[in-house]
Amino acid sequence: MKHFKLLFVSFALVTGLFTSCSKNEPISEELNIQKTEAITLSLNRLSQQFNSDGNVTASGNPSGNIVFDFGFDFVYPLHLSFNNNSSVYVNSLDDLIEILINSSTNLYIDGIQFPFNVEVYDENSNSIVVITINSEAEFYDLIESLDWDDQDECDCYQNYNPICVEVTDVAGVVFTVTYPNSCYAICDGFDADDFIDSCEGDYNGNTTYECFTFNFPISVITDQNLTITVNSQEELNTAVYNSFYFGFVYPFNVTTEEGDVETIENQESFNDLLEDCYDDLTDDCECYQDYNPVCVQIETPTGNLEIIEFDNECYAICEGFSAEDFVNCEIDDECDCDDEENITVCVEVEVDGQIEIYSFLNACLAECEGYTEADFVDCSGNTDCTTENVVIILLECPWTLNGTTTYEFNSDNTVEITGSGLSTTGEWSIEMSNDGYPIVSIISDIGNFSDDWHFVDCNQVNSLTVTSSVNPAAEILLNCD
Repeated sequence: MKHFKLLFVSFALVTGLFTSCSKNEPISEELNIQKTEAITLSLNRLSQQFNSDGNVTASGNPSGNIVFDFGFDFVYPLHLSFNNNSSVYVNSLDDLIEILINSSTNLYIDGIQFPFNVEVYDENSNSIVVITINSEAEFYDLIESLDWDDQDECDCYQNYNPICVEVTDVAGVVFTVTYPNSCYAICDGFDADDFIDSCEGDYNGNTTYECFTFNFPISVITDQNLTITVNSQEELNTAVYNSFYFGFVYPFNVTTEEGDVETIENQESFNDLLEDCYDDLTDDCECYQDYNPVCVQIETPTGNLEIIEFDNECYAICEGFSAEDFVNCEIDDECDCDDEENITVCVEVEVDGQIEIYSFLNACLAECEGYTEADFVDCSGNTDCTTENVVIILLECPWTLNGTTTYEFNSDNTVEITGSGLSTTGEWSIEMSNDGYPIVSIISDIGNFSDDWHFVDCNQVNSLTVTSSVNPAAEILLNCD
């Protein structure tokens, strides 16, 4: 796949390269290209799988394959239309991502020619199948079946303990999908019965190996028999994103964690390298592969309590925990706070010898973090969170949400939002909540970016406490760099 780092060209140029119909032609009638919110919704979601350079983001793509990480893969070519009534033939994922990272609120895809085909995973046959989408209603049925909201809530820990499953592709070839750990695999609908005994010999997936690094450039051959040269691990992940399996062009060099350069002559020697790599991960612990999860509760650097799950007690003990540290893994399942009234509660937490106030949108969320009503303190002592002060702070600098989305508020109550390869605009307003704290309501042209921000602590810039109604765990920071 091409590297898009230098690809921010004029979108007019992109349109000129691909357009097959002028904006004055009735393309919808001639080609059955229908305006549909389903294509806009799905492409907005797809863009979140990539960064602004057009490369796959590791955190959002644990399996490294579009069918499992996004939910489906288009079968190309596609015929799409823009909101200015021009159209474009898209022959590959490369072309589609090129369009997405150059789209804007003024020019974007809003139509698709029916029927079209997609590849999806069928759990009943444990295989990739091709289905035909004949209408907008069928397109919406596909999107609703993907449970994107549930995937977003699947917050897996970062412990690297690779788990593999075997799946059959549309040609009947069995291939292996590698997940960083069992949590990610379970979030995609697999269970312990699907896990295979070993990941040795597998190298697909959005994986950075811990015991060696590739000496780039290297070349790979995809399942479509395309040879692609890549210059970084990031480019490799992106190049094979819509391939179920791929092969290396041998020989190539790697550098081990000890700093030695080794030449990999063939697949057998690479499999030996992987076998040693996975052995290194378990040599110190020699943990068995039975899936019998245990959990421990730790305090994060921000003072919050977090539940970490291990595949079994052996892995937990290898990380330095003991049986006395084990807690109920089902605690998260009991924390359904969706229907709770948002009345902010606060607790005092000692961080580096200093007492800080942490706020939660409601008592349920605080209790899910391990606090009780006896821990709650009065939030009302903070008199700096007035609507006037919040507006001053709001307009001072851009804001970032989870380090990936930027909100720039303007004095005319408009807001400019960029992130995940998209940019949009919206409006903001501010009011005092029932519990006496300002709430900034954000309504964006793209609904995914709409939110309500609760300002709880405004004593000083470096101790601002801002929480999101859409994602209470999100980190919202004022970025004046």
